[in-house]
Amino acid sequence: MAGSQSNGAVMQFPGATPQEVDVVEKIVTRMCLWEQSVGVSFHKKCQRFYDQYRSFTRWNHEWVKAGPNDKDGYIAEAKKKWGADLHIPLSFKTVETVVPRAIANAPKLVYLPRDEVWRENVLAVQMLIDAQQEQIDIDLPFQAVMRSGQLYGLGVGKTYWDRKARMRRRMVPRMVPLDEAAAQRQGQDSHTHVLGDAQPDVYFDDPRFEDVDIFDFAWDWRGYDMNTCDWTAHRMWLSIEGVVERLAQNGGPWDAPSVANLTEEEIRRLPNGDQRYTEIWSERMRASGFELHHPAAEGEQVHEVIEYHDGEYVYTVLDRAVLVKVCENPCGEMPFQIYRPIPLQHQMIGIGALEPLEHLQREIDTLRSQRRDLVTLALCAGYAYDAAVVDPDDLQFGPASAIPVEGDPRAALMPLGVKEVPGAGWQEEAAILANIADVAGLTDASDNSPSGQTNTTATEAQLVQAALGRRIELGARRFEIEVVRHTARQFLYLDQREIRKARSLIQPGAEPEPLDPEAARYKWVKIGPGELEGEYEIVVEGGSMAARNVPQDRADAVALLQNFSHDWFINPTKPRMRALELFGIKHPEAWLRSQQPTVPLAALRMMIQGGADPALIARSVIAARTAEAPEEGPSADQVVAMSGQAQQ
Repeated sequence: MAGSQSNGAVMQFPGATPQEVDVVEKIVTRMCLWEQSVGVSFHKKCQRFYDQYRSFTRWNHEWVKAGPNDKDGYIAEAKKKWGADLHIPLSFKTVETVVPRAIANAPKLVYLPRDEVWRENVLAVQMLIDAQQEQIDIDLPFQAVMRSGQLYGLGVGKTYWDRKARMRRRMVPRMVPLDEAAAQRQGQDSHTHVLGDAQPDVYFDDPRFEDVDIFDFAWDWRGYDMNTCDWTAHRMWLSIEGVVERLAQNGGPWDAPSVANLTEEEIRRLPNGDQRYTEIWSERMRASGFELHHPAAEGEQVHEVIEYHDGEYVYTVLDRAVLVKVCENPCGEMPFQIYRPIPLQHQMIGIGALEPLEHLQREIDTLRSQRRDLVTLALCAGYAYDAAVVDPDDLQFGPASAIPVEGDPRAALMPLGVKEVPGAGWQEEAAILANIADVAGLTDASDNSPSGQTNTTATEAQLVQAALGRRIELGARRFEIEVVRHTARQFLYLDQREIRKARSLIQPGAEPEPLDPEAARYKWVKIGPGELEGEYEIVVEGGSMAARNVPQDRADAVALLQNFSHDWFINPTKPRMRALELFGIKHPEAWLRSQQPTVPLAALRMMIQGGADPALIARSVIAARTAEAPEEGPSADQVVAMSGQAQQ
């Protein structure tokens, strides 16, 4: 966050209380101090890494100018006129190799009650949080947080409750049905329904997780994680329409006394954040190949909204002038999750993937550019000519070109010799690439290219392709602990606070059978405040988010079915469910048949109607299943045999 802003504008609003003025002064003062100290150096560093990841010409050009010798400046100017200025996207390759391998699936979570009294609620908690994470495709913002950590050494995520509503029109029953003739005249297919009025429709009312732009995040400079920071701040940008929409008089959430009578004209007179927005985004847009137009030049305004957290309360400040919202922190703790690929002791910012590669990236760019220049010279070498014999305007190059020369042309015109690329240049490139792979942790085990070995078995090849480098594996595990686990815990806190009436969720069930139409493929489960009570330990299954190795998974599924599906001491449902998961089936429960005996229900009812004791039939069925195959129901012969033994 760049720049600073006076906070005196809050005094312009007579509705502001002295307490509100003090709060705004404290927040703005801390933000300005952070921007002028930690923020300046951190954002310059982040911008350099972003250029290295995204840009091509400008990043390399700045590197050459920043060299230790004065002549590098002349080289940079010369490169603008002639010569290659290549940027090999190895930094991009490094980040985009680590992130997709570490996060390719939604996490799989295990919920453990901290007290026996909450044991029966585990299934409801698991179903609800898994469904909430699935509906927002949580693996996508997880990838963005990890990518930010790999780029800058710090990735930040945020958890909050989000409620979205919109106006929607639906077909409703007509109070007075039309006759057929009137319906045909109006072109209606049905005269029993009509399009109703627009009604508010709440289409999202659940927790949400989003990645936070690292340029819009500030923290207590004395802290090194969320537990040691006394405060954190998240900046957002809104248009004038977005600000007006959030005012309480328009049905929005901003209800502080300062904004009770705030009008659009007063908002336009605020010291808005146009300049700060341009400072933050202009460099990144230019590195991406775009030009950022100043909002004021387009007749627009960009307003800065700072959301300040102290762990207990959340304060929202508009344009560093007006306190617009004060509310209790719904999570009871900082709602942010941070990720550092390589943490440093008692430092908030860790080491990302690009920082160790900075000089290696410059070296490979310089080497490849020089080699390209040498090839260009070899294809079109320069010439030395006698000025008294050859007129420079007569020099022509191309097919069937001719230059008039008086005398021996070899004495008047001579091509300059060009040296070939020495073998050391090619060896140096291989050494640089090897250094980059070593520094980034991209070992041969995580490379999809063929290894060149021909004496390995198919299983060994699958295991090699599935393996991650130890450094990547450790970084992925840190992400599961620092981000995924805390996000799920805060989802639970928000659910326990915001869900005030029961809601229905689908639980995959058994496949319907022809003889039992009541058996459903799924069933509805009611989840309300009572089913969400309790405290739980949430554990992430290690590696559940990593990219799957399909051949290896299917081989494991076949092995499970062959070795364990008919073992009397193992519940046969478990290996079958696990095998279906390994085959890529999302809800394996829906594929399982209902666990009922193979004796038709009609036959059992006929036995009861014939005078057989129902208790005797039940004991016979249980005995037959135990004696023969616990995973199957008894046949009719088994029931008759067991009934005879029971009577004897």
